[in-house]
Amino acid sequence: MLKIYVKKIRDFLTFLIQIIEHISIQQFLYFFAFITFGICDALTGHLLMSIKGVNAESNVIFQQIYSVQGPGMFIFTKLWIVMSLLLFAFILSLRSHKKSYWMTNGFLAALSIGGLMATQANLHAINGQPFMNPSTIILIFLTIMLIFLETGDLIDSQGENTNKKNLNAKIQVIQ
Repeated sequence: MLKIYVKKIRDFLTFLIQIIEHISIQQFLYFFAFITFGICDALTGHLLMSIKGVNAESNVIFQQIYSVQGPGMFIFTKLWIVMSLLLFAFILSLRSHKKSYWMTNGFLAALSIGGLMATQANLHAINGQPFMNPSTIILIFLTIMLIFLETGDLIDSQGENTNKKNLNAKIQVIQ
């Protein structure tokens, strides 16, 4: 009996490893940004407002959506915004012909961190614990976004310069 469970666990772990081997960093970051900035923030925001009232949400627009249209539209709107941001990042990445790989990763990582901060603040507010001011979260998020985008751009431009040098060296060898 124990051998059957061990085999099932081993098969499951093998399956997970195969999936992980085929997922790039960027694919993981798209998924993680959607989960944290989208789903977790939307669900904890809904939970917060259903427990503490609509005024517990710091964003007046989302307060209105929740009170007038209901929690379904609130969650849909948050997810639509996140999907729009992710689609925008994806299109820009494609249009740059993968020349903005690390800059895109920086954007996605910053979204993920922002989602984690918002989710944590919502959970703390639900539990009556002290939580970070939403303005502070936004300021930290924008700072992280700027730092990550600039760092990603720097890494991408260094890679592009290295590729150009390698190409020039190959051309000189051929001549």
